[in-house]
Amino acid sequence: MWLRRLATDRIARIRSGVPPEQAPLAQAPLVVALGVKSALQVAAMNDAAARLGLRAGMALADAKAMYPALTVVDADPDADRILLAAIADW
Repeated sequence: MWLRRLATDRIARIRSGVPPEQAPLAQAPLVVALGVKSALQVAAMNDAAARLGLRAGMALADAKAMYPALTVVDADPDADRILLAAIADW
């Protein structure tokens, strides 16, 4: 099983309190940034950001230069792991 939007769906649901596909953030480009070495990189994105041509692993500075209004959230690997464990338990 591949949950390619796990991080962004979790964030959208937390912020809106509704299922991810109904959340306002589902419509706006959203990326999750993770520090890798001395730079921030795009670790995950929602479908709206992917449609813009953004991709995981690209520098966050490049993504923001392309789309200054891009919503960026810090990665929270622990929260993603907890959610994944809850899904597995379900």
